Amino acid sequence: ESWYNDLIRLIRMFSRSHRKNLKACYIVHPTSLSRFVLWLLRAFTSEKTKGKIIDIYNWKLLRQYMDDAHIMLPEESKCYIAKAYTVVKVNAKGRRQTRMVKLTVNSILNIDPRTRGIRNEKLLAEIDTIECPPEKADILLIFDMEDHAYPLGYFKGTRSTPEDMRCRRYVC
Repeated sequence: ESWYNDLIRLIRMFSRSHRKNLKACYIVHPTSLSRFVLWLLRAFTSEKTKGKIIDIYNWKLLRQYMDDAHIMLPEESKCYIAKAYTVVKVNAKGRRQTRMVKLTVNSILNIDPRTRGIRNEKLLAEIDTIECPPEKADILLIFDMEDHAYPLGYFKGTRSTPEDMRCRRYVC
């Protein structure tokens, strides 16, 4: 309910004339909740108003709408962009699994593309070695396992073997 109250308070901050003269509203890095709320609001607004609300998933796309000098975002927001790649992960047993790998500022997320759920996360600081054999289209990520009861970022309760936690093999 707090998001609803915040939304009402935000709407009331602007007079009707301000709301009517609004040219565009850019929502940078919308969350699932904000997208849902906007979806609900769009059901009750005019087509003209719907066209004024623009979701921006990559802050650099704001350059299409305004000059760089007018874009003032916190550094955390600029670092938010995650690059995603579809790969085949080969686990320690040799089983191939289609995965989507997202590279964030400080970690690698292993995502199941079917469920869109995060299977596990590995911090970039944990990577000891990255190997790319020239004769194969493989990427091997070898993690530093010292001083950890379980690897940082590892989700407890998964069925990973110790070898799978120490080394990840992706086929590109």
